[in-house]
Amino acid sequence: MNIAFFLQNLKLSPETKEYIEKKLQKFSRFSQKIMNVQVDLSFNPGHDSLKKFRAEINLELPKALIHAAARAPELRDAFDLVEEKIQKQLLRWKETDEIKRRETRKIIRQRKSL
Repeated sequence: MNIAFFLQNLKLSPETKEYIEKKLQKFSRFSQKIMNVQVDLSFNPGHDSLKKFRAEINLELPKALIHAAARAPELRDAFDLVEEKIQKQLLRWKETDEIKRRETRKIIRQRKSL
């Protein structure tokens, strides 16, 4: 799993980067098929004080792209919110992928029995 960071109007401390990478490693338990992870973090002082930090994650999977974004007053809060959204989408994708595999196996077995 390749992780790429894109930052706008902020610098990432080593502690925060380590925190984010640790959280992203949890995604591998949902699927070993995750190829690339793109993390976009930005700070916009002109926004409402409750939405100054923006976190966005793009996961590249075979035949799928999972995207989520969130805003919050603190960077870690924004990242935690977007992480929850991605986890929900990954679970849904995993269930759909398993159903497709089962159906494919069923079709193959039926064809072999003919």
